Amino acid sequence: MKFVNWLKKGPRSWVSLFVWAAFLALAIVIIAYSCVPNAKSAEQTNQVAGTISGIINETTSSETINSDNWQEFYQLIRKGIGHFALFLVTAIFGYLSCVFAFKRFRFDWALFVLISGAAGFLLAGLSEAIQLIPALNRVGQWSDVGIDMTGYAIGTLLPLIGFLIYKIWKRYHPKDQKEIS
Repeated sequence: MKFVNWLKKGPRSWVSLFVWAAFLALAIVIIAYSCVPNAKSAEQTNQVAGTISGIINETTSSETINSDNWQEFYQLIRKGIGHFALFLVTAIFGYLSCVFAFKRFRFDWALFVLISGAAGFLLAGLSEAIQLIPALNRVGQWSDVGIDMTGYAIGTLLPLIGFLIYKIWKRYHPKDQKEIS
C-alpha cells in the first residue's frame, strides 16, 4: 500500500522509480555478462566490433579498420564499451538513485558520491570475481576493475557537475528577476 501511495505523489516519484529500475537493470546486465563463458563473450564482442567497423569503413569509404589494426580495435570495443561505457552509464543512474533515495535526509553531495562509488566498486569487483569461476574459462583482472571504476567515476561526476551548473545558474538567474527589454 505504501508503494501505491508513493507512486501517487506525482512525476518525481515516477522519475525516481525509473532511475532505480535502470540502475538495477544495468547492474543485472553487468553480472549476467560476467557469467558468459569466454568463447561466447569473445563471439559477442567480435559481432559488435564487426558491426561498428563495418559502419566506420562504410562511412569513411576506406578500410579504416582492417586486419592490421583489428586486434587493437577489438580491444577498444571490448574495454571501451564492455567495461568503461557500460559502467559510466550505470554510474549516472547509480548516483541519481542515491540522490532520490537519500534526498530527504539532507546528506551532503560527497556522501552520495561515496555511496554510489562503493556500489560501483562492489559491482566491478563482483563482475570480475565471477569470471574467476573455472567453468567460465575466463580471467578476472584488476585492470578491468580499474577501467570499470574509471567509467564509474566519470559517470558519477557528470550528474554532479550538471547539478552544480544548475545551482550556479539558478543563483544568478532568480525567478523574480524581470527581463530588461
